[in-house]
Formats: sequence, C-alpha cells, structure tokens
Amino acid sequence: MIQNQMLLGALGIAELIGVFLVPYLVYLGMSMSLGRVCEMTGRYEGWKAFVPALSLYVLLKIPDLPIWLVLLGFIPRGIGGVLLHVILMAALGKKLNCSVGFTLGLIFLSPVFLYVLAFHTDVKWPDDGDTVGLLPAD
Repeated sequence: MIQNQMLLGALGIAELIGVFLVPYLVYLGMSMSLGRVCEMTGRYEGWKAFVPALSLYVLLKIPDLPIWLVLLGFIPRGIGGVLLHVILMAALGKKLNCSVGFTLGLIFLSPVFLYVLAFHTDVKWPDDGDTVGLLPAD
C-alpha cells in the first residue's frame, strides 16, 4: 500500500515536470533566441521577445508580414496556429536568405534552428536598413 502511494507520488512529480517545466524551458529558450535575432536585426530590442503578444508582433514585423495574419490563430482546432507558424517561419527564412533546408528546419524544429540562427558565430548580419540577410563571416 505504501509502495503504491510512493509510486503514485513519483509519477505525479514526473507529470508536473513534464507538463510545467519542459514547456517553460522551451518557451524560455525560444524567447532568448528570438530576442537575440531581434537584437541582431537592429530593428527591435531583445526584451520584446519575452512578452508573448509583443513577440508575435515582432516576429511578424521582421519579415514584413501584415498584422492581420494574427487572425489565423482564431481558426479552430489549432489549424490556424500551425498555418501561422509555417507562414512566419517560411517568411523569416526567406527574409534572412536561408537555404531551403534551414527554412524547413525553422518550420519543423523551431527551437533548435532559432537557437542556431541566434547564436551561430559564423553569421554576420548586414547593417544597411532595408536588406537583412545571412552572409558568411569574412
């Protein structure tokens, strides 16, 4: 009886970690990466990536997408959110002159590829205002 209660207690702790801690860490990692991308573009401050609605606005403005795309999030069953994510990451990859493979990585493995985009040392961002792109470091 006591062993069953201990097992249930351990399962409860594992469930809390899986439900609360892991998504928080993914959010924190993606926010840090997006904040670094915002700073590297020179258009926005990095702290804006940590505010959920503001980070969506910034993510829409980096590739110059219209704000009304936020309305896709209101399509039921999560279809709109997935569609918005695909549009955002594809436009971000196109704006930053990423390869097709890297853009697909941004779409399907966003936490990993945003981190690579933000903290890769061999990438130089041009300083001229209109063109933002990934150029190999000299």
